Amino acid sequence: MTKIINIKGNVVDNETALFYRFFGMACVSPRDIQNQLQQGDPQEDVEVDIASNGGDVFVASEIYTMLKSYEGNVHVVIQGLAASAASVIAMAGQQVSISPTAQMMIHKCSIDPGQSNADELRAAADVNDGIDQSIANAYELKTGMNQADLLQLMSNTTWLTAQSAVDKGFADEILFVQDKELSATNSISDIPSKKAINKFLNLLNTAKRVDMDMGSDGNDDNADNNLLPAVNPLYPEGTEIKVLADHMPGMQGANGVVTHAYISNVYIIDYDPTDGSPEVKGHRWVTEDEIQNADSDSGGQETNATQENKKTDKSELKNMLALLF
Repeated sequence: MTKIINIKGNVVDNETALFYRFFGMACVSPRDIQNQLQQGDPQEDVEVDIASNGGDVFVASEIYTMLKSYEGNVHVVIQGLAASAASVIAMAGQQVSISPTAQMMIHKCSIDPGQSNADELRAAADVNDGIDQSIANAYELKTGMNQADLLQLMSNTTWLTAQSAVDKGFADEILFVQDKELSATNSISDIPSKKAINKFLNLLNTAKRVDMDMGSDGNDDNADNNLLPAVNPLYPEGTEIKVLADHMPGMQGANGVVTHAYISNVYIIDYDPTDGSPEVKGHRWVTEDEIQNADSDSGGQETNATQENKKTDKSELKNMLALLF
């Protein structure tokens, strides 16, 4: 069997991922990758599917290091766009395959110096140079190209077609060479500033509608997830569910139990895989549309309280966004 890991959406740190998921935006964080790598056999092959605009370069370095350190074989598949930091993650594969309709984009990093004087700007430029060299190190290990040439490609903001990526050593093969299908392209997007994320976290921590009580044993079971408990979730803890997601082999169609329900419709579940594998404990980041009541073919019905909660959430989004930005 093969573990499937998705690098979809922006590459962000664990705290910023909380912001993204609250608003239903696609992202990937180091915790996501760590949790998926720890599932099942630690030597099981991994396929990393990439379609991402990139993001935080230090987060990409962390994910790259996790994948390079993994005991099993890592096969990277570039499905759409592997841009910026996502291209660094792609370099972790022992084998890198790219769709004929996909592209890679490499460029130099950028930072927001804010209100800086001349000395601070010069120092920021030195920091950028060091980060660029670190990025080029990953490219150099994969391609064997000279680092000076790689830095020039980055300076030029180079877009690589599938054939160019293979020719230069960024990828090993082109998938589906007989296929003629076209695919949609991705757009480059911005990541919210750390200042905005801090405001968001403060808003969550002070929100009166979130129940922050600990369990009867006095332990905070949610600290590890940086998520807050949901109020009147559609699937409360202890609910018997059927899994619709296919994050892992044997997951889709499996029966399980919700162990934690968090804001942003995120659940943690225990389930029995359909392929006969041992029970999976604490599978994270299952969303509300990926599970249903075990005794229902069409999914559970929302309670009046849940429906009212969602109405309240929607009415608060504009106010929250105005405060953040």
